[in-house]
Amino acid sequence: MQTSQRWPILALITVAIATITVRLHNAFSWNPWWGYDGGAHLAYSTALAMIGHLPTMQQSYVAWHEPLFYTLAVPFLGLPNLLPTIFGIATLGLCVLWLWQWTRRPSAILIFLLLSLGLPVAHAAGLFFSNEGLVHLLLLTALFLLSSQRRQGSTDRTADIVDPRSWSGMTNMFVGVLLGFALLTKLTAFLGLLTLLVWCGWHALAQRKMKPLLVGLMTCAIALLIASPWFIYKTKTFGSVFANPYETGRVQEMLPPHFFTSFDKNIFFSPFWPAGSNSFWSVAFAGTVTDYDGLLQNPDVTVHSSNTVPSGINHIVTKAHAQAAQRAIFLAACLAPLFLFAAIRTMQRVWRERKQPSGHTLVTIFITASLAALAFNIWRFPSLERGNLKPIFIFSAVLLSVFLTAEAITDPTLHPRLRIVLTWYAGIIGTLFATNGVLLAWI
Repeated sequence: MQTSQRWPILALITVAIATITVRLHNAFSWNPWWGYDGGAHLAYSTALAMIGHLPTMQQSYVAWHEPLFYTLAVPFLGLPNLLPTIFGIATLGLCVLWLWQWTRRPSAILIFLLLSLGLPVAHAAGLFFSNEGLVHLLLLTALFLLSSQRRQGSTDRTADIVDPRSWSGMTNMFVGVLLGFALLTKLTAFLGLLTLLVWCGWHALAQRKMKPLLVGLMTCAIALLIASPWFIYKTKTFGSVFANPYETGRVQEMLPPHFFTSFDKNIFFSPFWPAGSNSFWSVAFAGTVTDYDGLLQNPDVTVHSSNTVPSGINHIVTKAHAQAAQRAIFLAACLAPLFLFAAIRTMQRVWRERKQPSGHTLVTIFITASLAALAFNIWRFPSLERGNLKPIFIFSAVLLSVFLTAEAITDPTLHPRLRIVLTWYAGIIGTLFATNGVLLAWI
């Protein structure tokens, strides 16, 4: 192997080791009570372990959440961070496999790992004791299987033409089971069903045949059948499948004017909540690229340090953590043009393939639906203070955006000079972003 071919492999291995090292270190260092509603999530699994049945709202105010994660977590209560860590590493491994299947380019995988290593939301999803890590792993696995199916008779692995009519019955059943388990983990999984139906409906319209849509409906029916016992229980106990009794009983806030149509630039002067909270886009941006809530640390340790600064409301962080959080904002802003370039390239591809929707179409539908769902959630429960606008809710869509960006800027169909410039730019800024991300996420 020539030196020019060897260095991307060595760099890729180095970044992969760093990714696993940070996550394993945090698994043994993090106090799970400090995560999003950490105590309530732990109380859910503890109730299952101690009393052998689902908790009440008095025992855990997240008792309305779906039970699969908390059931699986019972044997891990002695080391509660381990299971989310396993899910987090498995999720990144799945994306690497998926990206390799689509591109066969080590440079794309290297850029994906660099950018994901720098994302605090990725560390949070793979560390906090909650159902987020599992539901996103299940959703991404289902999407991977759907996008990996080739048109019947095709042997070209890079053609990326997917036809639901060619799916086997086993494929339908397995995807349905995965989506069913995802529904038993968190209602975010309905995004998977919606994506599948829109994609299959698109195929049906393009081909003027009903079979693709029927295939999608059958797969969704399997998922709903698996989740139906929980849906019945939740409807009887909490009023409806989509009930959120924790929010329903509280006074709702008013969203700021022009919340969905502006960008609050205050986030560039302070990287912590509530800076930037006058805009949906600035909160989503900051919550993705930096430790916006100041939680990637152990406050019970930080409080004894003399080298601290305030971060948001009732939080303190070390000065080094605050500096890393601020750097993350500016480095992410430097990476933003790459994501815009990838979005344009992807939309152009979706348009070209509108008569034969591809795996890229499937992923684009999912990302769009996820962003719309996040906006709908904060519109339905307009409480920024209680954290109803968290990018961790759509973490799988965040990862897929990084995935598409890594693929687009290393695309061999680009002009060679443009591809080299984009790849090196992503590699240099991505390395700085990843290094800063390690400093930010190391607990």
